[in-house]
Amino acid sequence: MSTIRVRCLLQQCTKATLRLQDELEVTLDDVDQLAKDSATVKLCESDDGLKTIVDLPGDLLIIPQATLGGRLNARRFQYHNNINKDIGLEYYDKLVSNLRELCSQNKDNVVHAGSYGIRQIYSYDLMRLTSVLFKVVMHRVLNVAEKNDAAKSLARLLSKNSASMREGFSRFNKIYEFNYQLFNQPVQMLFTSVSGHMMNYDFTAAHNSWSNSDPVVLFDAPIQKKITDRATDIEKTLKREVVKCQALIIWTDCDCEGENIGFEIINVCRSVKSNLKIYRARFSEITYDSAVRALSNLTQADERVSAAVDVRQEIDLHIGAAFTRFQTLRLQRLFRFDSKQVISYGSCQFPTLGFIVERYLQRENFIREPFWKIIVEH
Repeated sequence: MSTIRVRCLLQQCTKATLRLQDELEVTLDDVDQLAKDSATVKLCESDDGLKTIVDLPGDLLIIPQATLGGRLNARRFQYHNNINKDIGLEYYDKLVSNLRELCSQNKDNVVHAGSYGIRQIYSYDLMRLTSVLFKVVMHRVLNVAEKNDAAKSLARLLSKNSASMREGFSRFNKIYEFNYQLFNQPVQMLFTSVSGHMMNYDFTAAHNSWSNSDPVVLFDAPIQKKITDRATDIEKTLKREVVKCQALIIWTDCDCEGENIGFEIINVCRSVKSNLKIYRARFSEITYDSAVRALSNLTQADERVSAAVDVRQEIDLHIGAAFTRFQTLRLQRLFRFDSKQVISYGSCQFPTLGFIVERYLQRENFIREPFWKIIVEH
C-alpha cells in the first residue's frame, strides 16, 4: 500500500535534486521528512566510514530543475519535472529552509540553492551517483475489537463491504483491511480482535504449591498479570501488526470490563511500539452511523475505570485462592475425599449460591393452600 511520492538524489559531493508529485497527495510534511532523512542518512563515503551530509566538509548545492542534465561516466541523465510550478516552488522553499536549519550545526557547510524553474546544466567529476528512494507510506491504523464478529461487522460497515480478509496467528481472530479517510488523510485500516480478556492475575511461582504455602499468606502474597495460554496467538498477531502502524484504536465494549481489556491490548502493543498514538472509540451499537460517529469523536481510554477492574480482580484472586485452599485442605482431612477435588470459594460464587439455596428452600418448604375464585355468569 506504500507509494513513492518523493525521490532524493544524493551524489558523492552531496549535490541534490528533488522531484515531487502533487497528484499523489504529497504534503509539506513529506518535505519535512525528506529533509530530515537527507540530512541524517549515512550514505557519503569518507576515509573513516559513512557520514551524513551534515558531517561532511564542503557545501550543499540544491538543484531545483525542470530538467536536470549532466554527465556521468560519459552518459547523459535527466529527471523531468512533473509538478505544478507554483506548488513546486512552495515545496522547494520549504526543503531549502529545512536543510539550512539542519546543516547549521556544521559551520563549514553552506547550503546553496539554485533558482527554481530555470533550466541549468551541471557537470560532475564523479565516479558514482547514489540514488535513494524515500517512501512516504500511507498511515496504517490498527483497530482492535473485543470479538471477531464485532471486528468483522465494523470493517464491513466502514468499508462498505470492500474489506479484504487475511489470517492472523489465531484462527478465530481474522484481520480485515480497507482504505478509509481518517485524520483528514487517507489511511489503511486494519481491524482485528481479541477474545475477551487476554490476561489474568496469578501468584508467583513461590506460592503456586498448595502443600508448601499456608493459605493465610495468600492474602498478601505478590501477584502478577500475564498473558493466558489461549491468548498467546492473539498477542503474536497484535505485535506483528502494530509495528507497521502509526495509531491504535480500541473498539472493545464500552463498559468497565471492555475498558480493562482495552488496556491489556494497549500494553501488548506498546511493548513493541512505545510511541504509538492511541485512541478509544465510544459506541453504543454496531451500525454504520454509530461507527462513523465514533471515529469522528475519538477519545482516550479511561485508565481509572480499568484500574478499578484490576483492583476487583486482585481482591478476587487473594480472597478466592486463600479460602479455596483453606477449605479444600480442611475438608479433605475431615472427609477423606479425592485429593483432586477442589471446593472452590469466590466473592461472587457464594452470594449466587445463596440465592440458589434460598429459592430451593422456598420450594421445598412450600405449603399448598386452597385458593378460591368467583365466576359470575349472566
